Amino acid sequence: MLAILQLSTKTQIDTDSDDDLTVSASDITVPTSDVNTEAPILDQDDASHDIFHELYTVRKKHPNKFISSYLNINSLRYKFCSIQELLCKNIVDLLIIAETKIDQSFPDAQFRVDNYHFWRKDRNAHGGGIVMYIRSDLPCDRKQNMECEIIESIAAELVVNGKKWLISGMYRPQTISDNDFINDFTKTHDKISVKYDNMIFLGDLNYNLLSIDKCTPLSTVCDICGIENIVKGATCFTKDAKPTLNDVILTNKKNMLQNTTNFNCGLSDVHNIIAINNFIKRLEHEGSSPFKGLVTAHEDSSPFKGLVTAHEDSSPFKGLVTAHEDSSPFKGLVTAHEGSSPFKGLDLSRICHL
Repeated sequence: MLAILQLSTKTQIDTDSDDDLTVSASDITVPTSDVNTEAPILDQDDASHDIFHELYTVRKKHPNKFISSYLNINSLRYKFCSIQELLCKNIVDLLIIAETKIDQSFPDAQFRVDNYHFWRKDRNAHGGGIVMYIRSDLPCDRKQNMECEIIESIAAELVVNGKKWLISGMYRPQTISDNDFINDFTKTHDKISVKYDNMIFLGDLNYNLLSIDKCTPLSTVCDICGIENIVKGATCFTKDAKPTLNDVILTNKKNMLQNTTNFNCGLSDVHNIIAINNFIKRLEHEGSSPFKGLVTAHEDSSPFKGLVTAHEDSSPFKGLVTAHEDSSPFKGLVTAHEGSSPFKGLDLSRICHL
């Protein structure tokens, strides 16, 4: 399962949340990685024979966007070489793997990949477990206090376009009852929603959304939490059974995500990989002022014709000038460049005559 989010190369943190990253805001400048600068990652012949060919195509179409991914792998120990290859080729930025089936007898060093953080939550060597890889140059932090108590999950905070996102990978074993699932998910969501406005949950929840009768608990959770699934096609294919939609991408920001892609890479016995594309325009954050550098074009059709914000100091309003043009609805509005107040010297005398 893949989710693509556009990543700004200059990042600042929302001050609304008091849940700080381990990296201070003043230190965060996301360097451009090989993911976004090397092209192509594979030549066309190699890519056509690669098990991640579809991912390569997605990356080639969206070289400057952040790709987060999820896969129920059914045992990581036997398939790690392929995962390592995927990460080393810089095709994805974040990778969540479920049903890893490892325990403490498998050291972290066995699964680490250069230039990626590695976080894990094991069940045992025979079932369950979830891990997360995320590029080490990104402003991110694992949030264990935002992880479920019963549902197997791993969560991380990530700064995208200057906004904090909580991205959570999940796996619900079928042994978890419907009531326990609903209670655990909604309780966790309530904690997340207090600190985050933007959230994505990727996971195999073992509810078939292609069958109304078999997805009632998940539908209930979506209604309570105000989130919805954006995957529409079957993601799970088992022998002698109809295809099912068990792998989901749930979000409260559906309008920021589009273009779901669904394919089988061959690593999982039954599960597909799914991709989504974020289409928010890339933002560049300059200085500390939210309005610094704002310029409205001097075009006759603009109701704010002649409005200019000067590039001076840190005040968002210092140096505001409206040209004395007859066609401007704000004719005569002047903010004096005096003192420290952004409004000192404001002349409103002629506004009453507009």
